[in-house]
Amino acid sequence: MGYIHLIKILYHGTSGNYSSLREIILWNPSIYKCIKVPRPGGIISDLDLRLGFHASKNDYKLVLLMYPPTQIRTCDYVSNNQGGLVPGLVQIYTLSTNSWITKPNLHPPSRCLVGSQVFVNGMIHWIAFGTSVVFDGSLSSVINTDRSYIVTFEVANEVFSDLELPTRVVDVRTKDNFLTTMEGCLAMFCGNPSEHDIWVMKDLGNSNSWMKCYTFMLEYGKPLYLTGNGEFLYAKD
Repeated sequence: MGYIHLIKILYHGTSGNYSSLREIILWNPSIYKCIKVPRPGGIISDLDLRLGFHASKNDYKLVLLMYPPTQIRTCDYVSNNQGGLVPGLVQIYTLSTNSWITKPNLHPPSRCLVGSQVFVNGMIHWIAFGTSVVFDGSLSSVINTDRSYIVTFEVANEVFSDLELPTRVVDVRTKDNFLTTMEGCLAMFCGNPSEHDIWVMKDLGNSNSWMKCYTFMLEYGKPLYLTGNGEFLYAKD
């Protein structure tokens, strides 16, 4: 889910299912303190949670993405009974006010998400794939594109945007491809049977600034995590 400054999201219930959601907890294991988050409102059943930090206000935010149930299977937005499109719902929880706010002008990205989030320079990043749907203000115009991309959410201004993946990334749906950080920059570990690459985005927010910095082979083992200072954790077979 999310992990920032040792703050971790925990929730009880079936993963990704709103109807079984019993409670959401923000936990800081370094000070042995946890906070129970109020249950959000809404009726759309499939969900995903992201965690961000608003540095200028020294405050944490939860971003709740809620989707129609069919979308988790089709990677697409579904039609409602009136023939219109149901884009999903975004709610944001602010720790300082201990409350949720629904954002009617925000629509969540594709439901097909890959791996955990990475928080860099005030923005939450994660990988999505499948159909990307863009709505105008009246929901009358829709653009569908089948693609894999990086979703970003700017915590301070509460804005979604997206970035292109590094070139030559074939299949982001495997666990051998994941976002991470390196020396304060957004980075991506790309694994394949023959070799492994580490790409770094030198200019955050600029998809053209991806640079392949390392290429290596692991004869035995499975990649697990890349630390911010370049240390690599893997499981030995």
